[in-house]
Amino acid sequence: MSKILIVSESDDEHVQVISERMTKRSVPWSWLQTDKLLEQEGSWSIPNLDMDLECSWVDTDIGTVWYRKRQPLPIPTLDPVALFAQQEQEGFLASILLQYQHCRWVNSLASLATARPKINQLLVAKRMGFQIPHTIVTASPGELKKFHGLHKGQVVAKPIQTQVVKLKEESLVIGTRRLPLEAIEEAVTMAPCYAQERLQIESEIRVVVFGEQVFAFRMVPQAEADDLKQLELDQIEHSVYPINDGLHKQIRALVAELGLVFAACDFAIVRDRGLVFLEINPNGQWLWLQYMTRINLEDPFIDFLCEK
Repeated sequence: MSKILIVSESDDEHVQVISERMTKRSVPWSWLQTDKLLEQEGSWSIPNLDMDLECSWVDTDIGTVWYRKRQPLPIPTLDPVALFAQQEQEGFLASILLQYQHCRWVNSLASLATARPKINQLLVAKRMGFQIPHTIVTASPGELKKFHGLHKGQVVAKPIQTQVVKLKEESLVIGTRRLPLEAIEEAVTMAPCYAQERLQIESEIRVVVFGEQVFAFRMVPQAEADDLKQLELDQIEHSVYPINDGLHKQIRALVAELGLVFAACDFAIVRDRGLVFLEINPNGQWLWLQYMTRINLEDPFIDFLCEK
């Protein structure tokens, strides 16, 4: 059995849980901790003759790369030396990852680049036959006001791509928020505003796709919020959500269209409209669903990683 390389930060709970389970199942693995590269005093010898490369950072036994997550490095001060050092670390990590191009990736860097932008997700989902929220992306305060009036003020703003901005001392988490009329001018000041109608959501559905395996869960909020991420887990009722064969195939086709083999897809059950696509998280969280529903997701995911 070939080894699985996990690419993530050292405090990743998903990796800690899954790697422990892989060890119990005798599945070989290694962990490239992206935040601790410099703590390994390694070397990379690249000879100019027909000799083997010697690199302590590259494992030649890897068959599958699980690219779990890699948060951007903290934004540095305006010190050019600090900025140079950060960019050098980024380039070094990129060079290491390129040595695994021949491996199976979950998910590939190329697919992540095209699948992460939320606007592209909406366009692909609509093309694949899913309902989507009425959406506008605009740099015009006038157009945003028209959109706001069309939906009688029931509008939310979302990030196009960036969910978390990591600073040296703290992190800024950016989620879905209501967009009041008085905030419209400010909303288009620094970037185009990505706004949607505020849906009458009865519940949200998270569908986790491990290759051909599909697991769906229903989440019903027990408190008012613009985004489920604003609630604590005990404020959300979790249950397994049955999906029929047609929806199963449609979701798998959507994930494949974005070039992904693993994804967490978010939908809403909307009053008088049924299932509406919200977004896809190419490296989305799912471990909490196992905790809340007691459905074993660890072993199906490991089985998926071990596929050839």
